[in-house]
Amino acid sequence: MTIYKQPGSPYYYYDFYFEKRRYQASTHLRNKTVAHRVECIKKAELAQRRAGILPKKQIPLFRDFAERFLHTVQGRNVAPTLIAPI
Repeated sequence: MTIYKQPGSPYYYYDFYFEKRRYQASTHLRNKTVAHRVECIKKAELAQRRAGILPKKQIPLFRDFAERFLHTVQGRNVAPTLIAPI
């Protein structure tokens, strides 16, 4: 089991390797049994993606994100702010 608590944190974390890649994150849970279930669900999702049962998450391309960002920013008429020198 790779569930543990970090010093000073009330939450459990998981830490494991899957296909030579490390996965570690907070479960945001205080119950060790439920936190272990969260870890098992994460491992099952990874295995299903590898087997082709679940589709891989699509990572947005920079050009697509840039177009959407520029479209969003063009609608705003906000003067740039300057940081005053100290």
